[in-house]
Amino acid sequence: MASYTHDDYVIGWISALPIESAAAVIMLDEEHASIPNIQGDKNCYYLGRIGPHNVVIACTNETGGVAAAIAATNLTRSFRNVQYILTVGTGGGIPSSKHQIRLGDVVVSEPTGTCPGVVHSDVGVWDENGRFTTTGSLNRPAMGLLRAIGAVKREEIHVRSMIHSLLKHHKGGVSIDGPGTEIWKYQGRENDPIYKQDAMLRQTNQDCTECRGRGQQGPEAHAPDPRIHYGIIASGVQVINNRGRRDKLGQQFGACCVETEAFGLMNYFPCLVIRGISSYADGGKNGDWKGYASLTAAAYAKELLLQLVPVEMEDTSKGDSQSDLEQSYLVTSYDTA
Repeated sequence: MASYTHDDYVIGWISALPIESAAAVIMLDEEHASIPNIQGDKNCYYLGRIGPHNVVIACTNETGGVAAAIAATNLTRSFRNVQYILTVGTGGGIPSSKHQIRLGDVVVSEPTGTCPGVVHSDVGVWDENGRFTTTGSLNRPAMGLLRAIGAVKREEIHVRSMIHSLLKHHKGGVSIDGPGTEIWKYQGRENDPIYKQDAMLRQTNQDCTECRGRGQQGPEAHAPDPRIHYGIIASGVQVINNRGRRDKLGQQFGACCVETEAFGLMNYFPCLVIRGISSYADGGKNGDWKGYASLTAAAYAKELLLQLVPVEMEDTSKGDSQSDLEQSYLVTSYDTA
C-alpha cells in the first residue's frame, strides 16, 4: 500500500451520523492507512480515494452546525491541501408540485434566483404582525463544485448516470450484500407513505445488463432509482418534525429539504450540501430509511467527485494566507478543545 501524508488529501467529506460515514466508506475505490492527527485535532478520520481524488472522511457523531464547523476547522488544519468539503448525510424532504420528493431521493444545494442554495432558516426577526424574516446570508457552493454539478446533469441527460450502478452493483471493498446488510436496501414502496399512494410508479433502470444477467428477484429488483433534486436546503438549529412548520419553510424559501448542519459550514468553507431523504420531516416513523438514504447521498457524492476536475495541490509551507486567518478565527470561536 502506498504511503500518504496529510498533504496528499484534497477532498474533505463530513457526515454527522456513523451510518452516514459508513456509507461514505462504501463508496471508496481504495482505502488508505490512517496517519496521526496534528496536535489539537480531535477528529477521527477515514482515508481513501475516489477516482483521482484522495478523500478524508470525518464523522462528528452528533448533529448541528457548531459540531460540523469544529470538525471542518480541524480537518482543514490537519489536511491543508483540501480544496473542497462535501457535507453528506440524511435530511427531511419537503414534497411539493415542483419537487416530487420521495424517500431515498437526493437533494443537492444549488443556487436558485437570489438564494445561494442554503438558507439559515431559524436566524431572523419577528415583526409586529407575527411574520418571521431571516437575517444575514450564506455563501454559494464553491464554483468548482457547481461546475461538477453541471457535468453530473450532463451525464444524466445522456442516460449515463452511475447512481444505479453504485447502489446496486457496488464493487468496493465493503459489501452491501449478504446477511446483516439489509440496512442499506431500498425499504419498499409500501413503507413510503407518499410513494405508495402515487398512481404512476417510478421506473428502475430497465437497460441494466448486469441486473438482467444476475436475474435479480424480489422488491430490490424493482426498486426505483432515486431522483436527484437541485434546489434550496433550509438549515437550522431546530429539528423539524412537524408538517405545518415544514411546509411553511417550503413556501417561504422554496426549500425542498431541511437539515441541521450546513449553516455552520457555508460561510467558512468551499462546500456543497448533499442529503439523502430519510423522512418527510412530519413526525412520521421513517427511521428504517436512514441506511438507504445515506447510501444514495454517498452515491451522488461519488458521482460528483468522478466528474470534478482535479486541482493541482498548493504549497502549504507558508502559513500567513487569508484562509489561515479564517481558520484561526474559527478555532477561537468554536473552541476545538
